[in-house]
Amino acid sequence: MHDTEDKQWWVIEWAKKEQLFVTQVCPKLGLIATINSAKQQNRYAPDIVVDGQVADLKCQQTPFFKARVLYNLDPQYVVRSIARTTCATSACIHAS
Repeated sequence: MHDTEDKQWWVIEWAKKEQLFVTQVCPKLGLIATINSAKQQNRYAPDIVVDGQVADLKCQQTPFFKARVLYNLDPQYVVRSIARTTCATSACIHAS
C-alpha cells in the first residue's frame, strides 16, 4: 500500500475513481452528480456535487466485519459508508 500520509499522490490517484463514480455509479442509482467545480482551483476541495449537495466521496475496499453482529448482514457484501461533509441523503447509505 502507498504511504497514507502522501496526500498529493492520493489526490491524483483517486481523481480517476471520482470520475468513474460520477459517470458510472450515480446514473445507475438515479443520482445527478458532477465533479465539484471548486476542484479546478483547489484539488483538496470536496469531491462531488450530488443532487445539488456538496459531498466528499470515500472508498472502503474491505468488508465491514461487524455487520453481522450489529445489523445481521453478511460482511462479505457490506462496506461501511463514511461521510465527513454535507452529503445528499439519497447518495449515502450508512451502515452506522
